[in-house]
Amino acid sequence: MNQLQKNNLATLSDFSEIALLKKNHAIHNHLQDILIETKQAVTSATIHLRLVSQITDTFSAIVSNNLNNVMKILTSLTLVLTIPTIIGGIYGMNVSLPFANSKGAFWLIAGGTVLLCILAIRYLKKKNLL
Repeated sequence: MNQLQKNNLATLSDFSEIALLKKNHAIHNHLQDILIETKQAVTSATIHLRLVSQITDTFSAIVSNNLNNVMKILTSLTLVLTIPTIIGGIYGMNVSLPFANSKGAFWLIAGGTVLLCILAIRYLKKKNLL
């Protein structure tokens, strides 16, 4: 219960204890009814505040879980797309490499790269990472 609610309840309680109002039975009864309704309203507001807080936490957890799934997929795709980059970087160097003088070197290297990417995708799907 916050400070304002405590102050309101304290004021109503003090107001209901005034001797002049206690003498008038009708006013005293109405004031007691107001005090009871105010306590119930404060209790209801506190319960609803907790409920909203729990719902907010639940939505936050769901959004966080979805973000984790997206990040997992993006990381896996980055890993798969890194394979051709590494192979292209190695074959882009000015050193003697295997298949450098072969006529079908490009297609052999491209096919090997595609095969490695397919194997990486299968492995990631098997491990449920993609």
